[in-house]
Amino acid sequence: MHLENPKDPSYSVDDVIVLEIEVKGSVEPFQVLLEPYALIIPGENYVGMNVKKDFKMWNNSRSAIRYTWGKISDCHIVEVEPCTGTIGTAGA
Repeated sequence: MHLENPKDPSYSVDDVIVLEIEVKGSVEPFQVLLEPYALIIPGENYVGMNVKKDFKMWNNSRSAIRYTWGKISDCHIVEVEPCTGTIGTAGA
């Protein structure tokens, strides 16, 4: 609060209201599973050849999750499609 004249008698310490709020709660980590947990691509893979492997993501959490997969392009390009999305809860 900016006071033009801090010595103005219309403002006093009694005009201040202090509010303290305490919030308590508990959290639990997300329970997201991949099936299968590892993808193995056997044999030779040629440059420019696409190899597609399907996998499932399961959300066993209490709330929906939003995910974003990054793209790895060290010596090969590995990417997930769709790279972003939302997964609802298992019971929803």
